[in-house]
Amino acid sequence: MRTRICRKCHIEKSIREFRYHQKREGKRHCDCRNCHNETARKRRKGRFLEVKRANLRHKHGITLEDYDSLLKLQNGVCAICNKPPSSNTRKGYLSVDHDHKTNKIRGLLCSLCNNVLGFAGDSIKVLEKSIEYLKKEEINNGKE
Repeated sequence: MRTRICRKCHIEKSIREFRYHQKREGKRHCDCRNCHNETARKRRKGRFLEVKRANLRHKHGITLEDYDSLLKLQNGVCAICNKPPSSNTRKGYLSVDHDHKTNKIRGLLCSLCNNVLGFAGDSIKVLEKSIEYLKKEEINNGKE
């Protein structure tokens, strides 16, 4: 069986432990899959804040510091359900909710609450009718 020494971990491994080059047909990379994956993981982790900063600035015109101060004002929880960032948020961050007409930021929401507002089209009437519907269901379920 053919082997190769990884240039990063310096361990001799089977040739199958080395990825194929996409551009060089039949050629394999010099670093093993484990080392490559670890390097990619570190690179993504280091870039996450950089990407988050750029997205906040581009989409909402705020800095990461503005986001953090808004989060602090909300005690680190969703403005609607009062739950902290968890599995229903992206990367542990709350979404920046804004009025689509004025672009004014209203607060920070978890993904679920943000989706509810989005699917309701930010319509107070739709949300009020939803509340009426839920109350009616509550009464019907109580009688049965």
